[in-house]
Amino acid sequence: RFGIEQVISQSLRVIDIPERVFSHEELQVYIMEESEDADEAAREEVPVQDVVSDDEIFKRLTEEIYENLDVAFSNVTSYATIFSPFRETWLSNHEEVENLEGKYSPDEGKIDLEEYKTDINKYKGQQDSFATIPFIADVGIFTVDSSQLKDELMPSPLRMMKALKDLLPELMSKQSTSLLSCLEKIVPVIERGPEDVRQFVHKKNTVLEAVGNIDKYKEEQAHIHDMEMLMNEMSWTIPDHERVHIVMVGENMRSLE
Repeated sequence: RFGIEQVISQSLRVIDIPERVFSHEELQVYIMEESEDADEAAREEVPVQDVVSDDEIFKRLTEEIYENLDVAFSNVTSYATIFSPFRETWLSNHEEVENLEGKYSPDEGKIDLEEYKTDINKYKGQQDSFATIPFIADVGIFTVDSSQLKDELMPSPLRMMKALKDLLPELMSKQSTSLLSCLEKIVPVIERGPEDVRQFVHKKNTVLEAVGNIDKYKEEQAHIHDMEMLMNEMSWTIPDHERVHIVMVGENMRSLE
């Protein structure tokens, strides 16, 4: 509104620039104040911008302009509230991505895959929601260009999805490496024939340990398999070294069984 007020004020100064007809010195000999134009001549002494600004029609029209501008700006302000939820989501995502790895630190060698899937679906939904942010819209007499805002907000759910995509194979590798390390210590002992009493006792104890933990090993293997299926479902590439780990875990588990 202030800008419009300045435009109108400057316009009044502009119309006062040309010299008035009745005040032009070369026309003074033709002007007779005693004539019927005496009132007009007197009026010529008042600056044009004062004449216009004191005019009732001018006052009414400018006031209507200001009132309509207030309404128009109010409508734009109301329209801008549609971006508030996206802003809150952006702020929340910014905090969550920093704590994502800590959130999914393996608990006893495993992560909660159901919670992981829930987060994937949440951020996929955000992508669809953020795509509805308008690039541009006509709000009354104004055109609101929100394209830059959309460009800045859109990467938020994409960044979260990428973080989940990058984190899952890391978590998968930690679990498979841990299980493989354990199996590679046990399986060779079980498969190798003892050559003396000490080796026989060691093998016997190792077998008892393996029998006691076999269900745990199977559960961990199944969990790794579930992580593999989730990555396939999302069309996320499984690193080659992790594919090797999965094969080796399977071979050792078959030997153990």
